[in-house]
Amino acid sequence: MERVSLIGAGNVATHLARAFASAGYRIGQVYAPHIESAALLAGEVGAASVDSLSGIDGESDLYIVSVKDTAVAETLEKVVSSGSGAVSKLWVHTAGSIPVDVFPQEFAHCGVLYPLQTFSKNVLVDMSQVPFFTEGRDEDSEAAIRRAAYVISDHVYHADSAGRRQLHIAGVLGCNMAMYMWALAADVLDRAGYGFEVLRPLLQATLDKACTSSPMAGMTGPARRGDLAVLEAHIADLPDNIAPVYRFVNNEILRHFGYDELK
Repeated sequence: MERVSLIGAGNVATHLARAFASAGYRIGQVYAPHIESAALLAGEVGAASVDSLSGIDGESDLYIVSVKDTAVAETLEKVVSSGSGAVSKLWVHTAGSIPVDVFPQEFAHCGVLYPLQTFSKNVLVDMSQVPFFTEGRDEDSEAAIRRAAYVISDHVYHADSAGRRQLHIAGVLGCNMAMYMWALAADVLDRAGYGFEVLRPLLQATLDKACTSSPMAGMTGPARRGDLAVLEAHIADLPDNIAPVYRFVNNEILRHFGYDELK
């Protein structure tokens, strides 16, 4: 495998293009519906930019579809209808909750290359440490996708479509929902005149503890102790948009550990 093309120019596509380019692979084309987006990433990795799926050539060894989940099926159908000879090559999508059978039968070799990570274009990520989960429509495709994954990561695993959906759910719970809670914490700190950075040591210690024991085993705080008086006092101090979230989550913790719930 020597040439890789990206169908998409967003956060995931950007990091994958950079990773393969850094590994010495040629990035052939970058597609995006807006040529400005395609050109920006293509210019960074020395690729050609295209804004029409009919312009996708058949010269790459691997085509990575990294678009919004809702656009994966439509994008693949358009590639087929364009008559591109590229459909005979190896194709993957990067979505957590989209099954492998989203690929039309015209794609002879296809599967999934799913990175379990959060990506922003301007935030550096050590891709060698990112877990990649692969699935191929057939054994040959699976083997080829795994080889591609090992080019950029030291952590490659198999996950079928059902397992990958559970991974995606876990990622949403552990990352997106946690990030929202951090945003609420940042709002509370800001109201008190502090910056979010004061929580960094606490958050790092919490993550370390969760990974070395387990999240529930490492749980501390007033709900873990069943301290309803402290929780009620906190709720009285919170703004209307945060108090219900605080009450609901702490009631779940109280219930788990067998305490009375907040009224």
